[in-house]
Amino acid sequence: MRILQVNDYPLDHAAAGGAERHVDHATRLLRDRGHDVHSFTIADVGGPARNARRYIDNSIARDALCRRLHEFHPDIVHIHNIYHELSPGIMATLQRCRHTIPFGTIMTAHDAHLVCPNAALCVADGDRLRGIGWRTGALAPPSIWAGPWDHRGALYSWLKRVQHIWNYRLHGRHRVPDAVICPSRFLTALLTTRGVRAKYLPHPISSSRIETRRSDDGPLRVICVGRLAPEKGVLELLRSWPAPHGVTLEIIGDGPDADACRQCIEHRAMSDCVSMSGALPHAKTRKRIAKAHVLIVPSVCHENAPLVIYEALAHGTNVLLSDRGGLPEVIRDTSVGTLFEPDDHDTLTKALAAFQKQRADGTLNAFDIDSVWRERCDERWCDTLIGVYADAINARRLHHWPDTAPA
Repeated sequence: MRILQVNDYPLDHAAAGGAERHVDHATRLLRDRGHDVHSFTIADVGGPARNARRYIDNSIARDALCRRLHEFHPDIVHIHNIYHELSPGIMATLQRCRHTIPFGTIMTAHDAHLVCPNAALCVADGDRLRGIGWRTGALAPPSIWAGPWDHRGALYSWLKRVQHIWNYRLHGRHRVPDAVICPSRFLTALLTTRGVRAKYLPHPISSSRIETRRSDDGPLRVICVGRLAPEKGVLELLRSWPAPHGVTLEIIGDGPDADACRQCIEHRAMSDCVSMSGALPHAKTRKRIAKAHVLIVPSVCHENAPLVIYEALAHGTNVLLSDRGGLPEVIRDTSVGTLFEPDDHDTLTKALAAFQKQRADGTLNAFDIDSVWRERCDERWCDTLIGVYADAINARRLHHWPDTAPA
């Protein structure tokens, strides 16, 4: 098959994260199977820098994608994150071009941007963010008039609302993909409520493990990995960190909250037990994760299925996850780890104490992850993905799914 992977950023971009690593991993797996895989990102668009109008609907990106489609003639176009740079407007280009090039269109939903102006399902609360509807556990999509949708100010919030209304509420571009792959059941259910053809397919766990020996001596080592942004809850974690005796916390990552996190560590005099390592190369980060006893994910947003959790489990590192979005599924599926409320100091303190006891008993990192590994191995995931591709190609060529969204 000829496959075109469409994503805002290439892997070497400064803003690259988990979605870009997933695209790169999928590309390598598909090429190993003999498929011809190309990419289309903002690096292929050129032209002037993004402005407000192109954030809502990027005509330059649409023209560049149209040229690429007619040059490459793909069998499948696989869309990933597109709402930062390329804009959801490229959906209209895909819809128009597939009338002459009968390719299937698949999308991986790395977050909730198809159903919410804030892709992390958050609203602004001053200069911070909080998750929508988490106390009631509601799965209903939020009202477009809720908000504000961005903690950086009214203009950013307005732009997110207009992008969403223009592309999804007025033009129905969330119905353009033949199928939308969701790596969590939480997001699968949420998208289904909006009539999206959502299909649950969890991310694969890379077959390359890191063998390491964790020291039985010294403190319990907790590690936090990811972008230091309001929705990730790292600053809130530091503000409520109990700094228990015999526990250290290492934070790997960078972002807009980095300075505030450093100031919080200094203000609370925690530099002896909490460290910040900045952004590290992925291979080095994985080695740090493999040596830690516990990975903590303190997100205040409704996470989908962060790759870092499964990387931790694959190396025998236990997990402490906030009770948000798709994260509880990890605990249910693997029977490993603990949930906590990111705004509840007591649940965090109790969880750390429980981990210390498990470590003393020798059970903390002694779990069996092989069953999860088999379910999420590269080969099985790739087989399923190729089956999804084949169904979309056949359906498109047979006009099984007619276009229902206006261009």
